[in-house]
Amino acid sequence: MKFIVPSLILFAISITSIYGQNFSLHFDGDDDYAVFPACEAQTFPSFTIEGWFKCEPSNDPQVIFMSFLDISQKNANVTLEVRENGLLRFNFRSVATDLGGNDYFSTTVVDDNVWHHFAVVKEGSEKLWLYIDGFPEVIDCGSFPTINAVPIFEVGRNRYDPAENYRQLNGHVDDLKIWNRAKNCRDIFTEYKSESAGVELGLYSNYKFDTNSDTVFDCSPFKRHGLRKGTLGANNLPQFSPIIPSLIDKMCEFQFVGVQDEFINQGTYELALISPNPVSEILKLELTEHKDIRGQIYTSDGRLVRSITFTEKMNSINVSALPAGTYLIKLSNAEITETKRFIKI
Repeated sequence: MKFIVPSLILFAISITSIYGQNFSLHFDGDDDYAVFPACEAQTFPSFTIEGWFKCEPSNDPQVIFMSFLDISQKNANVTLEVRENGLLRFNFRSVATDLGGNDYFSTTVVDDNVWHHFAVVKEGSEKLWLYIDGFPEVIDCGSFPTINAVPIFEVGRNRYDPAENYRQLNGHVDDLKIWNRAKNCRDIFTEYKSESAGVELGLYSNYKFDTNSDTVFDCSPFKRHGLRKGTLGANNLPQFSPIIPSLIDKMCEFQFVGVQDEFINQGTYELALISPNPVSEILKLELTEHKDIRGQIYTSDGRLVRSITFTEKMNSINVSALPAGTYLIKLSNAEITETKRFIKI
């Protein structure tokens, strides 16, 4: 995050030095973690999770990333942790409540208090990959079914360990990205030292950790913001730290100001429901109240492709002519604005 690459800001909203801050998120090893909303990208046949971390040696495992179902039973879909021997462990389960799963270990020691890049890739139903610092360390060919339920995820701990030992991370995390596609070897190697602008093809979530706020902002058009959490001690939240990896800095092309925080308001009032998703021809939109709603459909790179006013309880939108890809539908009335995502197949 040392060099600025100029980029076009698609939505010109007034802003106050929200960019240009270069931080990572520091976890103290006691009680810090960050929680994030439902991650549909992990239910795609292919996905990629990548980011940067640095940590101290420990006598206990230290979790960097863990996705799971929000139930009391122990379960996980993707776990990435640094083991006591300093090696990185990647565990994958298509069914979160099944014990065991597929277990892979790096050959590179990563608990050396040095920044390392990780990437885990699910390539369809046939391959799983683990990369360290741009190079593949493990590849396994087999039969890996698609994850069967949408997980949420946390960074910095294993929520299912006893309270006194959550496998807390003692270190830093930066530039966490989740893609709904499998990145190939060339792309991982050529891109891992560069941030993203938030509009790249298949980028589902992008957490730069560059804005000092309780909210952990998602630099993507989908705004799947997370929250910093902690329970013990004076430093009860992960802290923004100026200790950062050396990355090519790219400004987030989607502004935070004025965007509804969909994670904080998760489960609250919605203007409309959409289905099916993904959709091939007709997208159904059901208003939650009989009020006129204005709608705008955008491509994932911010181009407006259609404006519609919805007046009926049940509405149909013909999207058959749209190219395959990810779209945003922005809905608003006099009081509320919300943005939903749908995938055209």
